[in-house]
Amino acid sequence: MIGGNSLKILVIYNNDFSDASFSAASSSSDRFAEQETEPPGSGGRVLPLLSSFSSSSPPIPSSFFTTATSTTGPVLPAFVEEDEVFNGDFARANVVNVAHSIWGALRELSLTDVSVVPINGLGELCALLENDHYDLVVNLCESLNRNSSYEIEVVKVLERYGVPFTGNSSWSLYYSLDKYTCTSILRKNGVSVPYSVIIKNLKEIDQYQFPFPCIVKPNQEDGSTGIDFQAVVDSKRKLCDQVHRLLEQYRRPVLIQRYIDGREINVSLIGDKPSKYWGLSEIDFSGYKSNVPKILNYSSKWMESSSEYKASVSVGPKLKFATKSSVFDLARKTAEHLKINSYARIDMRLDSEERPYVIDVNPNCDLDPEAGFAKTFAFKGVPYRDLIKKIIVDALNSKDSKDIKSRNISRSSTLSSALERKSLFPLPGVGVLSNIGKIGSMMELGSPLELSKEF
Repeated sequence: MIGGNSLKILVIYNNDFSDASFSAASSSSDRFAEQETEPPGSGGRVLPLLSSFSSSSPPIPSSFFTTATSTTGPVLPAFVEEDEVFNGDFARANVVNVAHSIWGALRELSLTDVSVVPINGLGELCALLENDHYDLVVNLCESLNRNSSYEIEVVKVLERYGVPFTGNSSWSLYYSLDKYTCTSILRKNGVSVPYSVIIKNLKEIDQYQFPFPCIVKPNQEDGSTGIDFQAVVDSKRKLCDQVHRLLEQYRRPVLIQRYIDGREINVSLIGDKPSKYWGLSEIDFSGYKSNVPKILNYSSKWMESSSEYKASVSVGPKLKFATKSSVFDLARKTAEHLKINSYARIDMRLDSEERPYVIDVNPNCDLDPEAGFAKTFAFKGVPYRDLIKKIIVDALNSKDSKDIKSRNISRSSTLSSALERKSLFPLPGVGVLSNIGKIGSMMELGSPLELSKEF
């Protein structure tokens, strides 16, 4: 209860691994040791092949939990292994821990009517929304059935039902998660990006002169899926080998970009304009061996036992005023042209003259309290619960402005106001109806964008 109003919240995440018990995975980590935990299926709505729990359920005995082999990482099903293909399973399974962390933050904010539900398919999500009323959906779905393309489809369903939800629109996701399309849009709008080419088959490589070194990435994967130290290539032979490897593995186009061997700066943001909730961090690669490229590969993000995971550290950057201004200006333009109005992380590289280039855009980025987004704000002294609060307040505000057809707008705005007024965690400058008329529902695109193939 906040301000006399009960906010009913649904937290959804992708159930790519049905054996990954929510409570077993999240409670066995030391960072969750002091939080209360509840058993799956003890409350909330339960659909076939789907487990959930609500925060009003009684605590579960410690004997329920499985023993973790790591004290900080996700507890994964046995078939999720550290293999050489970097197929994204670690990244997808970690969402279980993120859901638990957000549930804990909501409890700290005195939001107790919370159901956490893993989603197997779009039909289950539709059934949830058809059969119950939720004031807010916290959307953590990054895929369905281990297919990352469904991340956008989940948001389309939420938009169709007119329910307030956290994260960016399907428009933003569509044009941000396709790396080449994203890069093309930014380039056409004057945002500095590296030389980039998209390749659908090996024969196309002969059409271009590449500025080596280059970095080779899957075009439609995130979380550094498909990226290892072999991703940075300095010859055409190595380029062909790496492109062939990724085309065979992912069966999707491959992105080739000029590799900028400089400092990596991350801009973490909530909202489309610089504020207290915009922050900077830098990846410190000083622990890397001299013979490997200074990149965040899949192991450095997800494999805690790897040397690159231990050697790459997120730190607060020391930047000249002019460089910092350029970085923020580039982030502002990026958010504007990709219509990012919720939380995101924008990754940049500085060249030898400290000119920033956008190398990746991560709308709806990882909200794990140990990930880069939350760490950026920890450097500024902003607690994790305040980040979650800002995200949900913004979600209520933006949906208040555009949701007229299927929701009671006065109820939503009252709940949003009550949440903002909670004296323990004030959010100065956040106006409940400040976004009226600016955001709207999913935009009509008109004619397709004409994107150049090479630049």
